[in-house]
Amino acid sequence: MSLRRWWGAAWLVLAASIAGCARHGAQGAATGGATDLDADPLALVPAGAIVVGNVDARAAFASAFGPSLGKALTALLPLPDSVGFQPAHDIDRAVVASYPANAPDVIVVLAGRFDPAQIQAATQTRSGAPITSANYAGFVTETAGQVTFAALSAKTLIAGTATRVQAVIDRVKQGRFDRAVSPQVIEALQSPGAQAALVADFSSQPVPVGNIGVINLGWLRGLKLVRAIADFNPPGLNVASTSTFADPTAATTAVAGIHALDGWLTVLAPALGGARIQNLQVDAVGSDVTCKFAVDGAALAALLDLGTRFIPGR
Repeated sequence: MSLRRWWGAAWLVLAASIAGCARHGAQGAATGGATDLDADPLALVPAGAIVVGNVDARAAFASAFGPSLGKALTALLPLPDSVGFQPAHDIDRAVVASYPANAPDVIVVLAGRFDPAQIQAATQTRSGAPITSANYAGFVTETAGQVTFAALSAKTLIAGTATRVQAVIDRVKQGRFDRAVSPQVIEALQSPGAQAALVADFSSQPVPVGNIGVINLGWLRGLKLVRAIADFNPPGLNVASTSTFADPTAATTAVAGIHALDGWLTVLAPALGGARIQNLQVDAVGSDVTCKFAVDGAALAALLDLGTRFIPGR
């Protein structure tokens, strides 16, 4: 699978899930107590994830590009307008995890506020496609296209591939609310001041390496670990990351590759709503590559608005 398809699929599952999984009421199955279930979205993530991300949705929606983000997610929702679900109002936090597989294998855990009775009545997506119901371990699951949803409570909803949704339900049925991710992942996701964070561990499975059009991503070869944090303060999105490579030579190659990518993004900026990297700082220290950059909020908003035009069935 190409890198573009892998990340694109993860984004589509996240965006669709923020909409679609808010459709169903809390189930009465034994969950070990709603307080435990709702207390920590990260504790619901099954073990074995390659990528784990955490987003403060309230901070994202309050940012310079928040209104455009809300419109984009609303356009991606597989629910009819009659449901009245509004991502910018109803979602507080999202935890995303991706697992090693030939096809996308993703789970999204959402924390927020939902109206189960109103949402459960939806039987078709926004474009008229059917929403099908099933039962797994006493929980109602729903599927729209390739995405499966389940409400674990009125405050916690999950969405993703069917196998991962079932794995989360298994954890709930067993009363397992302990975190299955490593302490290093938890430390990165809870970095002070981070409104978004991501950890990607490719030590057991190499990162997909290929091209996006004419852009060569061969410099990603040898990437072992990525730890990134971000905030949504001016100018819009500020990112700091540390990436660990197989050796210092690979790290030095990656620095050159990042600069080349920055050049391509500058060239392509007019076609991307003006989005480009600002204040790029990148350096190799042994086998690590440290990187800092910012993206203007207005440019991000324009990019989101541009992408929304190509969403089918909106």
